Amino acid sequence: MNYKLFSVEDFVLDESFQSFVYKTDDKSVSFWLNWIEENPEKRNLVDEASYILRSILAEKHQLSTAELKSESEKIRAVIKENKPKSKQVLLPHIAKYNWKLLAGVAATILLFLSIGLFQVFNVAPNQVAYIVKETKKGQKLLVQLADGSTINLNAESSIKYPVQFNKNIREVYIEGEAFFTVVKDKSKPFVVHADNITTTVLGTSFNISAYKNEHNILIALVTGKVLVEDAESNKMVLTPGLMASYNKEIKKGFEKSTFNFNEVIGWKDGILSFKEATLAQVFTNLERWYGVTITVDKTIDLEGKYIGSFQNEPLSNILDAFSMVENYKYKIVEKNVTITKK
Repeated sequence: MNYKLFSVEDFVLDESFQSFVYKTDDKSVSFWLNWIEENPEKRNLVDEASYILRSILAEKHQLSTAELKSESEKIRAVIKENKPKSKQVLLPHIAKYNWKLLAGVAATILLFLSIGLFQVFNVAPNQVAYIVKETKKGQKLLVQLADGSTINLNAESSIKYPVQFNKNIREVYIEGEAFFTVVKDKSKPFVVHADNITTTVLGTSFNISAYKNEHNILIALVTGKVLVEDAESNKMVLTPGLMASYNKEIKKGFEKSTFNFNEVIGWKDGILSFKEATLAQVFTNLERWYGVTITVDKTIDLEGKYIGSFQNEPLSNILDAFSMVENYKYKIVEKNVTITKK
């Protein structure tokens, strides 16, 4: 087989190459390491195919041998149908609701994901191909990047990153909230874009909260050091235990403060915390956390301040706790919650 003629999708669909990427066969690993060394001009194609396979590794669903063979033919048919006369690359593209397709281990597989759809698309020669992953209310997602960095994506959030990072920088784009654990690479800074705020790191762990419907963008640093900057070139350096707050309406730079780990980052460990939150904010967080819609009677005061912390509690337990303070009653019907006065 002449691997020198392979395109990105050919590598992705090749059983031997999959075994090399997933390290399931020593002979394949040895062969491909030697082949890459002997064919350095193919490194970009190999890296792109490897990136695609590694990106879906953490989310793949293992199929039986018979299913693998069957789905292999389906994927090949899709690629054949979409193959243009000119050269094309395989672009993972995320659909908003139904996710279906792409590669696997030891044979080509149809891969069902929890959030997204991989498809084949034509990409212009100088166009950057991106992967976009989204979560709905009540969902969380762990994303593993090819460089080893990980992203914990909170509910109602999205992350966009290139199929392949360029040689000088690792850039990702976030909307919503995510916790980043970044692998150190001094030659290639890791940059997170959230609205008009950029956070630059070399290797660290930190949390960014940048929901569209909230006034503030919050960057909380756990380890390492980060530089945050807005569109007006206002800058701030954070060290562990400090948080930068940026008001999207005022746009007058950053405010620095300390933060409570559980209150800001506990969400990734199942901890839901409130500190001086209004009842309206509490209900908004509960909607996002549990994937429900809460309808509140107009007679209920939503402006009080509340403090509380819950870990892996069912929604009913939290509503019970607040109802004892606010004297309301609630009714849960599937994904709808109604709050009324007692």
